[in-house]
Amino acid sequence: MFELPDKTTRFFGVFDGHSGSLSATYATSQLPQLLADQLKANSDPAALSPDFYRNAFESAFLLADERFTQKKITSGTTSVCALITKDQLYIAWVGDSKALLVGKRTQLQLVKPHKPENPDERKRIETAGGTVLHAQGQWRVNGILNVARSIGDYSLEAVIAEPDFVDVQLNEAHDFLVLGTDGLWDHVPESLIIETVYDSLADTTMKLDDIPKLLIEAAKERDSQDNITAVVVLLKPRHQIEHL
Repeated sequence: MFELPDKTTRFFGVFDGHSGSLSATYATSQLPQLLADQLKANSDPAALSPDFYRNAFESAFLLADERFTQKKITSGTTSVCALITKDQLYIAWVGDSKALLVGKRTQLQLVKPHKPENPDERKRIETAGGTVLHAQGQWRVNGILNVARSIGDYSLEAVIAEPDFVDVQLNEAHDFLVLGTDGLWDHVPESLIIETVYDSLADTTMKLDDIPKLLIEAAKERDSQDNITAVVVLLKPRHQIEHL
């Protein structure tokens, strides 16, 4: 669809909009194409370093943010994106959606959420002329937004769309990746998420499409009233993933 030279490339993203669904829907339609355009700008495999992917993600996020302004979309969205190329995993994010990399010997939360009360984010916000206030039970930028970075929200100048980025070399020890919004992570312990996915994969009657639904139901049972999105990405064939 995106005519990338490497046909093994896989992309996954979770977008958690606020003030309605428009921002998440718009980012979903824009960001994959913008990222693909950046990736196609350099087709030399020898030059595809982690820095290349970092720059590609940053350009795509910032271009998507510019288009929000051009379209006069006043709301915004968090974003966590995963790009998998052969044995490399690249994660880029703004906001508080997360990505959990899971294997028998490793369970690694790859995302440090961009929350206004984090010292680094608070300093950046205040330097940009914004304030961090406690309102409606949470720390918020200018008393409004409870994340320090997002795509959109151009009325809040201290809220930026520059993503953070991590890269991980995948190996046979890695089984799956879970992407989710804060409506999942704030209510369901990571240990339960891991156990649920492993148990479901071991159940041959369980369809793969139904596994994220179990995670969403677990969040609802624990009184999550927020948007809840969960994506489970297998990093090897299902029959090769042994029960935990």
